[in-house]
Amino acid sequence: MFVTYENTNRDTLHTKIISDAIFLLSMNCLGIYFRYMNEIVIRKSFLEKRSCVESTLQLNFEANQENNLMSSIIPHHIVGKVKTSVTEYISQYRKNGSVPLQKPFENLYIEAHQNMTILFADIVNYTMMTTRLEVSGILDVLNHLFSRFGAISEKLKVLRMKFLGDCYYCVAGLPPDPAPNHAEACVDFGLEMIAIIAGIRKLKNLDINMRIGVHTGSISSGIIGTIKWQYDIWSKDVDLANKMETEGTAGMVHITKETKNLLHKPYNIELSTKIVNNEPTYLVKPCPEKAPPQNGVIGGTSNPHTNPGHNHEN
Repeated sequence: MFVTYENTNRDTLHTKIISDAIFLLSMNCLGIYFRYMNEIVIRKSFLEKRSCVESTLQLNFEANQENNLMSSIIPHHIVGKVKTSVTEYISQYRKNGSVPLQKPFENLYIEAHQNMTILFADIVNYTMMTTRLEVSGILDVLNHLFSRFGAISEKLKVLRMKFLGDCYYCVAGLPPDPAPNHAEACVDFGLEMIAIIAGIRKLKNLDINMRIGVHTGSISSGIIGTIKWQYDIWSKDVDLANKMETEGTAGMVHITKETKNLLHKPYNIELSTKIVNNEPTYLVKPCPEKAPPQNGVIGGTSNPHTNPGHNHEN
């Protein structure tokens, strides 16, 4: 902005200059003020947006952590139901100011499932191993075993239920992402278990093995406990799978007729001498030409059940 004073009276020139200077200074100050206020608004808006993004990321992170934690305790397909119950419980508490009569985990979330395959496994000579090794050595062996079992079960879509000492049991066929053939998944898992423990047997020079029982049938599943809760399965067929393990042979997978009838891949099958529930049972043997890995836990396991020339019964 330019100001000229060519036609200004000399008597009023100084007054004119001073008034114009004050006007221009005021306009500049006003412009600086609005610029400053605009910067504050923009900065505040930016900080609010950043805070919103950070909160969203934090909420997503916490939600993922919550899902991962719950999925490590209960199957993924009922996590949503449990979270909904917990949310309703909290909402009711906030609304009424008192604890609801029914706690969120008093609902057992019982579900019935047909045509599931259950596997029970037990470490043979576990008691003898505990007398030979220190506690740290026992824990090291169990940690290696169950870590490898966990990786294989996830790959085969077999859901681990729990392990108690040397006992391990799991189920295949549960939603939402069941194995294409749950019977084969459990048999494959059992053979992988045998291969894994064979590697550890060589690596640690231990006389241990796996005794495995598998049965196909119906189960009921649900959550038990209100403070420390546990997802579990129950049925006569679960008990029968446990009995198959007890009556089994070390280094083989002991299966019922119901499971055998669902096997379409070639396996090394022979008739067992054990009669369970007045029914013949069968043993699935690892193929002898498939040697177990020398390094056990560290390397990958062999696939001891893919030889098409050994699908027979004796």
